[in-house]
Amino acid sequence: MAKKTYKAFSAGELSPDMYGRYDVDKYGTGCMIMKNWIIMAQGGAYKRPGTFFRAQGGKESAAIRLIPFEFSTIQPYVLEFGDEYMRVYKDEALVLESAKNIVSITNANPAQIEITGHGFLTGNEVFLDNIGGMTELNGRQIKITVTGANTFTLNGIDSTSFGAYTSGGTAARVYEIATPYAAEDLFRIYYAQTADVMTLCHPNYAPRELTRTGHTSWTLSAITFQPSVAAPASPSAVATVGTGSVTYKYKVTAVIEENYEESLPSAEASCTNNLATSGNKNTVSWSSVSGAIKYNIYKDKNGVFGYIGSSETTSFVDDNIGPDVSDTPPRAGNPFGSDGSNDCPSVVSFQNQRRVFASTIAKPDTIFMSRQGSYGNMTTSLPSKNDDAITFAIASGQVNAIRHLIPFRQLLAMTTSQEWKIGSEGVLSPTTVDAVPETNYGSSNVKPIMIGNTAIFAARYGKRIRDYTYTFESDGYDGNDLSVLSRHLLKKKQIVDWAFAQEPDDVIWAVMSDGTFCSLTYMREHRVWGWARHETEGQVESVAVIPDENLRRDIVYFVVKRTINGQTHRYIETLAEYIDDPMDEAYFVDSGLSRTGTPINSVGGLWHLEGEQVRIYADGNVLAPQTVQNGRITMPSEYATISVGIGTDYELQPMASESDQGEEGSTRGDPKRIKLLYLEVQNTRGLFAGQGPTKELNEIRAKFQNGDMALDIIPHNGILEVAVDSSWDSQYVAPYLYDRYPVPAKILTMTPVYET
Repeated sequence: MAKKTYKAFSAGELSPDMYGRYDVDKYGTGCMIMKNWIIMAQGGAYKRPGTFFRAQGGKESAAIRLIPFEFSTIQPYVLEFGDEYMRVYKDEALVLESAKNIVSITNANPAQIEITGHGFLTGNEVFLDNIGGMTELNGRQIKITVTGANTFTLNGIDSTSFGAYTSGGTAARVYEIATPYAAEDLFRIYYAQTADVMTLCHPNYAPRELTRTGHTSWTLSAITFQPSVAAPASPSAVATVGTGSVTYKYKVTAVIEENYEESLPSAEASCTNNLATSGNKNTVSWSSVSGAIKYNIYKDKNGVFGYIGSSETTSFVDDNIGPDVSDTPPRAGNPFGSDGSNDCPSVVSFQNQRRVFASTIAKPDTIFMSRQGSYGNMTTSLPSKNDDAITFAIASGQVNAIRHLIPFRQLLAMTTSQEWKIGSEGVLSPTTVDAVPETNYGSSNVKPIMIGNTAIFAARYGKRIRDYTYTFESDGYDGNDLSVLSRHLLKKKQIVDWAFAQEPDDVIWAVMSDGTFCSLTYMREHRVWGWARHETEGQVESVAVIPDENLRRDIVYFVVKRTINGQTHRYIETLAEYIDDPMDEAYFVDSGLSRTGTPINSVGGLWHLEGEQVRIYADGNVLAPQTVQNGRITMPSEYATISVGIGTDYELQPMASESDQGEEGSTRGDPKRIKLLYLEVQNTRGLFAGQGPTKELNEIRAKFQNGDMALDIIPHNGILEVAVDSSWDSQYVAPYLYDRYPVPAKILTMTPVYET
């Protein structure tokens, strides 16, 4: 007999290419199979909790992308971008307009609702609630067709067999704004945010700003690249005495206090005089500009306007002041074109109080920086000033399309084949900016994730995932290949979207091109990184994460494409919290619902799963699966705490136990089998255990005590001894855990006892 204890699973699922590398440290903490389990930073693993159904996508026939918008820690949102529209989620629910009171509903096909002066439009979606009598409509999200100023029909809803409407009820329209972005362009949208303004870029669309002023008040508009302060109007110049025939020309700019931003120059003001004659002078006047604290005056010298002074009033006297032509007024600048042109930036970031754009189709290796402190100001001066807008190309000897801009200690430009450090020896200015190559990995189009002072990025072809950070030892940037041991996960697919959830377990959720998704538990300071793969009945297409201060954890949102009752739908779902205490609140179903309250024997509101077989967890009991009919399932008894949704399977198998035994040599290929398995668990309700996926599995299930007393749920804790029915095998022998029930399980260690 021989024992081996698997003390951790933190290396995650390893590639079959690693099966022979039992000399590598991570082999001992790796797995051959890790499906629908999440790696804990401490080394153990727990079953992935389920997902809650939150809403149907706005246009379910086309792609949908989720983007986080963090106005503040207490007001984060997730934005649903679909085919030429955007919707908003807050507190895990769609943001709705004010509800309107229902007057009547018909039993008809389609059902017709009466609301006085509803103001809705055909194609809008409404949420219905608190309806008396016709309760089949409560909690439903339905598209409408307007039939009159006071009536509309519910698309696809035959209410002839529903209960008769009695009273009450409301309809609230889903808040939505129009966007120019087509579905096929959504995953090339690049974004960066400051306060309540998000900048959006795409190579086929002019850059835009998304501005929030309230939950149902969002504006998406093309950026006007000009100073925020208006130029002075109606300038004039009046000569005093006025003898002489010299023409003097003037321009005036306004300066605001907030960041000393200067306007574009006014129109010319001119007069004839000879200021070389004693006592002659010119008085320049103009209209006041709101918010201006002073005005700068410039005078022409041989076709160049140079600075001659400033005024805090709306006039200035020139008594033959010589212009400083090294200080000229700002010159208008907008390097970008309109939608569909080749001059739209692909990338945006912020650095050194500048908004930074990069990579148009016409100039893929060029960076464009706004004026310092003025994000919408691309003006320049001649000669240049330190705070002028900056435009420069990375000189690499080849065209390197810039794919990302990362705001580190210095700005990093990540291109198709190299990583560049953008900065200067002193003040960043048009004359000091420089680009220095750092490494030669190249990047894919997927936006990197920032974790602390580290960037996680997908290399050029999306086949390698690396971390990237600055180190004092090398005074440069570099990192590790985080996918080398799990290369099979990216062999025939690549990451299309990802997001980082710091709480509770430092997990990157990555959406794959084949609709599966992976989790990467990552803690650089403890050298922990490990991958697990995840599946659900459908295809995951997008992911976003926002913080929730009330719940004190991060909320993970998914877009999931599901086939329900033969129809394609795209659902927005959120990942549930892992709960194993109290046990009856555990939640391990996908696209589901849960409720707690007075005991009931029937659960409705399941229209999004109509015709599907669902799994049921009620007061700690796993009930027999049922098929949803008319949005409802009925249970054999009454239960208080219930979760209903799509089931999934869970598999976990560590690497095969191999060793080199000195003079006896390797155990590789020797016949062996597992006789006993010791599992160290926490609050675990049940699993199936065996020697491998193709072998007979023994069920480990917590026992219940029901009788005349309240249900007593007894989870497993500590070390369990499991007898294993197994056969001799000379291949990869390792313990295997499987489950299909919606109950919690957390594995800390495994200790198989081998017979050899």
